[in-house]
Amino acid sequence: LAYCEKAYYIDAQFDYGLSKGLIILSLGEIYYEIEEYEKASELSFEALNYLKKYNHTIAQADAYKLMALSLWKKGIYDKVDEYFHIAMELNEKEALPNYKIDALISYSEYLKDRERLTEALEILTNACNLSIQYNLSEKVSKITIMLSIFYGNLGEFREAFKYTQLHYEHEEV
Repeated sequence: LAYCEKAYYIDAQFDYGLSKGLIILSLGEIYYEIEEYEKASELSFEALNYLKKYNHTIAQADAYKLMALSLWKKGIYDKVDEYFHIAMELNEKEALPNYKIDALISYSEYLKDRERLTEALEILTNACNLSIQYNLSEKVSKITIMLSIFYGNLGEFREAFKYTQLHYEHEEV
């Protein structure tokens, strides 16, 4: 945190032109990880302004995702779906599949938390299918175990077993 804050203050002297807003986003992500959601939210909005100013489209998706996550954790839900969708659309256009998959996983966790279980399963299954399509074994392994637990908690044990098997087929050794 201290190093990132120092870089933030240095970059501020150059109107965030050195990092094109990325340092602001990184600092916001650190605050999110230490559960300071208000600060993370403020920094994600600030980062987005600079990422747009410097036309850093790929990172804009991460800013929208951080905005969605921060608002969710703060209990402010009115824009969360919109921000997740923007993040996923930007990732679809500009980024590697990993970024879209990560956004889908986060969105699924949000939907599950909001008890929108059908949507959460659909989104998480989509993330799994993309992971398989792009042969991302680490993601497949992670997501299939998430799906297995999800289905198990719903009492759908056949589906849970199916994803457990898929997990072991893709588990990295």
